[in-house]
Amino acid sequence: MKWIISAGGLLVALTTVLTFWSTYGWITRTVYADDHKGVVSSAQIANIENLLLEIKHDQDLNRDQWECDEMDEEIPELKKELAEAVSVSEQIDIERDIEKQQERWVKLDCSQFTE
Repeated sequence: MKWIISAGGLLVALTTVLTFWSTYGWITRTVYADDHKGVVSSAQIANIENLLLEIKHDQDLNRDQWECDEMDEEIPELKKELAEAVSVSEQIDIERDIEKQQERWVKLDCSQFTE
């Protein structure tokens, strides 16, 4: 009888240890991979990266359009100032500013935003 109680106690202890170990014990790479299989796939990561790149491109395009709109207002103002300039040095400074604005206009390809 003592033998049966000892075997039963050993079986209960073994079951308890195995249950504890499977829940809180070391985990193998295979089990870890299975547990985390559905977290994020490489295709999903690629989709997220593409979405972020698209958002950045749209923001850059929006910024460029804003700068072009600003230059579209500044260049005529500079030309008006050039017509009203009295001294030659003033005219040279304004012409230089106009040239810089026009170079920036070409660099940003502002013609794509004109309607």
